[in-house]
Amino acid sequence: MGGCLSTKIDPALRHLIRNRLTKSIGSNKKEECEKQGKWSELPSLPLEKIYSFLRREDQVNMSLVCRSWSKGYGSPSVWKTFRFDLTKSQLSLVTCPVMKFVQKYSSMFRHVEIKGPQRGANDLLVQNWSRHVA
Repeated sequence: MGGCLSTKIDPALRHLIRNRLTKSIGSNKKEECEKQGKWSELPSLPLEKIYSFLRREDQVNMSLVCRSWSKGYGSPSVWKTFRFDLTKSQLSLVTCPVMKFVQKYSSMFRHVEIKGPQRGANDLLVQNWSRHVA
């Protein structure tokens, strides 16, 4: 699910994301966010801009930092462009994990790129998947 611009992430932000992911689920998330310089209060516009520079995998990790960052992950600007490569095992709509994202966020897509494992399979793949994108 790559394909987004690759840029360097602020070391403080990277450290925060890594620390939040390694904390136990039982920790007090609000307290932890406050200790990290009130990152949870970052306004939505800068948050959306940060999301725009990250790969999809990093966006998912960032959305797990705190509740307000999770809300930012649902912003239409984050989902405007959606790129993913499907392996042969993901060609089935039933078993593909990407499908849950398509179903949840497809109304916000403005540009979708789908790559399949074979040239001949791409036509059928795009035809099948395009029926599920709103």
